[in-house]
Amino acid sequence: MQDVAEYDQKLADLKSKVVSLAQGAPDIPGEDKKKQAEVHEMIRSLKESKKQLKEIQSQQNDLEMMLTEDNIIDQLLIDIEPHKKLWDLHVEYKEKTESWLKSALKKLNPEEVE
Repeated sequence: MQDVAEYDQKLADLKSKVVSLAQGAPDIPGEDKKKQAEVHEMIRSLKESKKQLKEIQSQQNDLEMMLTEDNIIDQLLIDIEPHKKLWDLHVEYKEKTESWLKSALKKLNPEEVE
């Protein structure tokens, strides 16, 4: 089945990307939003792969074949979640810090700055 081979290749690519996140990357100025977008795209791709796998499993079930396991996708989604939270928080912090530094002191919300 060509679908399974394509799925396996896509999953291997996504797995290597998630692993590279865990290894860390140098903080390159101006690359924050790009990194955040990459993480969100990986999550979208993983969820899309999960849907694709359900279709493959349905075909395998119809053909009475052994079903491809989906625990790898679930584990990758769990593994990537802390990175998503980290990059979301990092980008939000930088945006708010820049906003606070450019705003007049009277306009700042003390609870938000705290």
